Amino acid sequence: MISLTELEALAKAATPGPWRHDKQEESLRPWDAKVVSDGGDICTTHKHTGEKAAMYWEVTHPDAAFIAEANPETILTLVSLVREMGEALEMSWADIYVDGVKTKQMAEQALTKYKEVCGE
Repeated sequence: MISLTELEALAKAATPGPWRHDKQEESLRPWDAKVVSDGGDICTTHKHTGEKAAMYWEVTHPDAAFIAEANPETILTLVSLVREMGEALEMSWADIYVDGVKTKQMAEQALTKYKEVCGE
């Protein structure tokens, strides 16, 4: 899994948003879906199988819609929220120390897991 720091760097290096799923692009083939921004094209997704073109729409356009929503602004917001949660956890674990050692250990385990997920 990628670390928060790496994910943040990728988001900062990407084309700024907003991004959107362009379903109306006339040059698109039935099996293509495009993600665009005000600065131009981000990507075109393709689905190549032996199935009918109607199936391409069902598979490819949901992928493009997801890519459009997972834009740099969204990723940077999520990174910020995860870091804020970690900071809150670090600051409040002493307050959780109610039931003695058992609760303290649970808080420490949660903090360890948070740091593992964040890669920091």
